[in-house]
Amino acid sequence: MQILAPFDGIEQVPLLAKAGATELYCGYIPLDWVEEYNRKLPNLNPYKLQISLNRRESHHANLTSYEALKAAIDVAHQINLPVYVTVNAPFYAAENYPFILDYVKAIGDAGADGMMIADPGLMWAVRELAVKAKVILSTCTQIANTFSNRFFKELGVMRITFPRHVSLAEIAAITQRDPDMEYECFVLEGRCPYDDGHCHTLHCGGSICNEEWLLGFFDVNGHGLGFNESQRLKRHDESYRDYINPWPNDRTNLKGWRNMGCGICAIPYLLERTRISTLKVAGRGVDNLQKLKSIFILSRALKMALEGASGREIREMAQADLQPYPDLCEIGYRCYFPDGRALYEEVRYGRQLPCKS
Repeated sequence: MQILAPFDGIEQVPLLAKAGATELYCGYIPLDWVEEYNRKLPNLNPYKLQISLNRRESHHANLTSYEALKAAIDVAHQINLPVYVTVNAPFYAAENYPFILDYVKAIGDAGADGMMIADPGLMWAVRELAVKAKVILSTCTQIANTFSNRFFKELGVMRITFPRHVSLAEIAAITQRDPDMEYECFVLEGRCPYDDGHCHTLHCGGSICNEEWLLGFFDVNGHGLGFNESQRLKRHDESYRDYINPWPNDRTNLKGWRNMGCGICAIPYLLERTRISTLKVAGRGVDNLQKLKSIFILSRALKMALEGASGREIREMAQADLQPYPDLCEIGYRCYFPDGRALYEEVRYGRQLPCKS
């Protein structure tokens, strides 16, 4: 099983490899795109793009020159690590396509092993251009069943990245149905409260996902809401706020770690019951030390799983060394697979349990 890690600069490549990464991915936004499609206005953050190529609007989360991209790929290839480039905006406007087509050809020429793509039109174009790079379906495109799997396979997709809200049982069913496809899923870092495959929001406006929105409730037929119904809606709103922001601060650090999305205790189940071949760490734009810590802990968890540790034993290790708020782990906040605890708690790799019908 592979460990897929993000990087934002060539100096990170050998460090991530030493920490345990076996595959790498990065963003690449050439300055030509920045100048052509992004305005420079006094009231806008000069380091944030209004229109990105790849769901990361910060300059520091991307390589910004072809030379930097090619050099990073060359260094990775010298230590036998493949490199994938994110081209995963949900869609591109027709007027952007002349630029985009030259852009993906340049990525192929730089030696990238694959591209993470969300736009079906671009998948078709890459196939027509015969770019020598594997097409990986981005998590920004919804995969929820075997029919969508089949559709993207016909467009030339060779690997599928599952959105963060697909359950373990669904992953098992989909991957077992088509064993010829490659599959990856997230297990560490960014766990957005919203569904990747249905979210077209840009991050350039800040963390709007975590804003304290003021909500009002109204009856669709124009009737007033009763007291009991109003109270139920109020409790629903409070529960939602707790769901998106259950900890004191998103950047709170304890023991050198910040609170993050995590699903590493499901690794034995993923090994035993699914055809997931790659464990992915989110984090383009995250500081270097955080990336290295995440890869190190994931590498340790994978080693434990391959040696027969259960999901519960891996979770206990992670709670001691990784999770600043272990109680959030217990109740499922920020857990990648909160609905699957009963499935993977005692599963051990190499000790197949009978599947439930």
